[in-house]
Amino acid sequence: MLWAVSATASAHETGVAHQELPPPWPYHFLLVSTGFVVLSAAMLTARYMKDKKWWLKAHRSLGPLGAFVTLAGFATAVIMVWIYMGTLFINETHAYLGFAIAVMAILTPSLGFMQLRMKDKRMRIIHRWAGRMTIGLMLINIAGGWLMISSGME
Repeated sequence: MLWAVSATASAHETGVAHQELPPPWPYHFLLVSTGFVVLSAAMLTARYMKDKKWWLKAHRSLGPLGAFVTLAGFATAVIMVWIYMGTLFINETHAYLGFAIAVMAILTPSLGFMQLRMKDKRMRIIHRWAGRMTIGLMLINIAGGWLMISSGME
């Protein structure tokens, strides 16, 4: 499980890790969850709103916005772990999935912009599957993070 040090002193200051959740975890949770909602809205817009004139503009706005908010949540996690645990990365499934999601959050919108420029059907398929994988991994990781938080608050 993910454990970090107390809010009173960082691992850099004390050199001792306490088994408490770090105080910034709600910001990480809110940013990542918001990113998930915005990316889901981008996917749903592309899937169900194609009969509207504005769907592509909305999709092209929501995708990068969701990626940005997700990356802000990832950055919050990295800073939180660095300050409260004294390292930039922890050997936990949640951290590995988070890193993969951060990469996918950059890759997926990039593929979307490329497929519009190249007009290549293969690129569109790759973009769609990258988006589905990103959202699926986010859902799994949010659930895993919630389980970590729940077990840490008992």
